[in-house]
Formats: sequence, structure tokens, C-alpha cells
Amino acid sequence: MAMITCPDCGNAVSDQVSACPKCGRSLATLQNQGAPTTIRRPQGLSPKQKTTNTRLAIIIVGILMIGGFCLIFKHADIDKARGKKSSIAAAPDLDQAPSYSTPSEPSEFSDSLDLSDPSEPPLEVSARQLYYEYQANESAADNKYKGKTLLVTGAVTDIRSDFSGNPMVLLRVGNQLGTVMASFPGNGAGAEALSQGRYVTMECRCQGVVAGSPKLDGCAVK
Repeated sequence: MAMITCPDCGNAVSDQVSACPKCGRSLATLQNQGAPTTIRRPQGLSPKQKTTNTRLAIIIVGILMIGGFCLIFKHADIDKARGKKSSIAAAPDLDQAPSYSTPSEPSEFSDSLDLSDPSEPPLEVSARQLYYEYQANESAADNKYKGKTLLVTGAVTDIRSDFSGNPMVLLRVGNQLGTVMASFPGNGAGAEALSQGRYVTMECRCQGVVAGSPKLDGCAVK
């Protein structure tokens, strides 16, 4: 059995029927003429194929949208990181401690610092008096003597070197444990001519009390 096509409606029918069951057209003429057998296949996609294609299209569009969002966020993060680096490079280093120049403080054993007023004459005082005034009231003695030029008289009890290696003369004060310490500059300024037991007058600058004894610096024998 072969299939033929109805010339009026295009329906595919068997060559064994005499008329088209759809439109009623007589097919005897076609059967006698031996018309070519044709089969018209249904046009378009089935609903299942349409659903599958729609799903694929939705998936593809979704993937493209996700990829686009990822690229946008990635570029935004890169721009943000660049801006942060620029702000860090431009910002001052707050953790670095600022450096300040401070005036140097006078050294306790400095021989070159003159704290006295050159217009004032030296204060004359004995080593014994200077020692006991500091023992009685150190604050009052500092106000009276510290930083000033003194003419100190006393007996030499010892000659040694101070912490800077300069000559230092110890003056007796009538107390076996107490002395007045008198440091000389590096050139000695007459200290080399002194000996134990000799009375001497020296011009010095008073530096206050060190280790319980009055301390004189920059001394020179008079």
C-alpha cells in the first residue's frame, strides 16, 4: 500500500481509497494516472522540543548574565583596591614618631658651660662653710651658690681624677667623711702644683651636690 496526496487539501491518504476522507475529493483519477506517492510531514517542532529549547535558552541567558555580573564586580574591586593604594601612598606615616630638636642640657661635669653672670663678682666662701650650708638646707644652698662663680678656700685632702679623666681636688671640711669636690679642666689650670695639706684658693663654678658633697667645676688656682 502506497500513500498519495490529495490535490485539494494536501492530506496524505492511502491509494486504496477512492476519495479523500478529509475533503471528499475523488482520488480515482490520481490512482489511474499513477500519481507519485508523497507524504507530507507535519510542520514545526513538537511541544516537547519547544520546551527543551526554551529551557536551554534560559540557561544560556542565565550563564551570560552571571558572567557579566562577575566581570562588573571584579572591575569594581580592582578600582577600589587601586584607590586604597593611592590613598595609603599619599597619607603620612602616622606611626613614625616625629623628630624634634631639643636644646642640649648642661652636663653635670661640663667644664665649658658657664652658668654664672659675668657681671657679678665671685662669691667668697670656705670649703667648710659651703659643705655645711648644703648639709643644712640643700635647696637654700642651691639658690645661693648653684650656677655661680665662687672663690673657695680650703685645705687639699686628696688629688685624683674625675669621671672625665680630668684632675679633681678634694678639700677638707673638718669632717672625715665629707669633702668638697673641685674638678679642673683638662689642662689642669694649676692643679698639678697642689699637694695634700696645702691651703688653696680656687675660682670655680658650683654645680650643686653630687653623691652628698658639693661639686665644683672649671676650677683654676688663684
